[in-house]
Amino acid sequence: FFLMIRRPPRSTQSRSSAASDVYKRQVHGEEDSLGDIKLKNVSQTKQTADMAVIAFLKIMNRIATSQKPEKYNNNIELNRRLENYSIKMGFGLHYGWAIEGAIGSDYKIDASYLSPNVNMASRLEAATKQFNVQILISGPLYNIMTVEGQSELRMVDYVTVKGSSEPIKLYTCDVDLTSLSVNRRENEQLTQTVAERKKAKVKARLLRNELRQKVIEGNVKISQLFKSDKDIVTMRRPFTQEFKSEFARGLRDYLQGRWENATLTLKKTLEMIPKIKDGPSQVLINFMQEHGNKAPQEWKGYRELTEK
Repeated sequence: FFLMIRRPPRSTQSRSSAASDVYKRQVHGEEDSLGDIKLKNVSQTKQTADMAVIAFLKIMNRIATSQKPEKYNNNIELNRRLENYSIKMGFGLHYGWAIEGAIGSDYKIDASYLSPNVNMASRLEAATKQFNVQILISGPLYNIMTVEGQSELRMVDYVTVKGSSEPIKLYTCDVDLTSLSVNRRENEQLTQTVAERKKAKVKARLLRNELRQKVIEGNVKISQLFKSDKDIVTMRRPFTQEFKSEFARGLRDYLQGRWENATLTLKKTLEMIPKIKDGPSQVLINFMQEHGNKAPQEWKGYRELTEK
């Protein structure tokens, strides 16, 4: 997730100019000594960060409950070639600046974004496979979320990624998609007339716009959906506070170099959720076992995420 801020030409960015002051107020930012714009922790920024996480949870829910992916999951030929085949998607969420530009030809032009932050989001998406989680969220994005939104996430590691020497905290939002049921009412929507489908789309768009405006004005806290949205509550129900607290204790021992204690705790969290082996617990256990369950003397409290 990228929060894009288009800066005006440098000639208009004088600290003393009224235009610059207006611009800074509009983007809810302030300039540092290098002339870069930093976001303040205003309510709208925090709400936007929460919306990014909620949006991807809703996407996961839609994929898991749709009848269309189910047809592929149950395809005999696919399952013959790939046992227990199922459609899966991983999501990487990060926050930072990026340069926007056009790329293409006279026939087709697309927007492209260049930045180390773009690469970071890509690394996080790829790392979801290693951690066996649906979503990975970076520390910078976590830091601009609301306190309520932050409380719904779980820190799973502290790493450096390829192309960066700066360690970054990794978080996930735990979900169990197998707890959701396929929406059998999709067939009803297919029998609607073109006019009925168009009317339903317009109504849904108006409701979204109304909710967005309420969020912007601060009349609604989007983080409330963690507690009130039926599907989100269902797919997060298996992950209890006891599980999160126990994992946090194991992670703390791991980061502080008490690997024997960390291994014992994480072996417990590995099996705490029925029918689910916790991916982050397994990843940390495997890493410590590779080093004999003893932190190296040069241990700095973080590790290198070697795979892209």
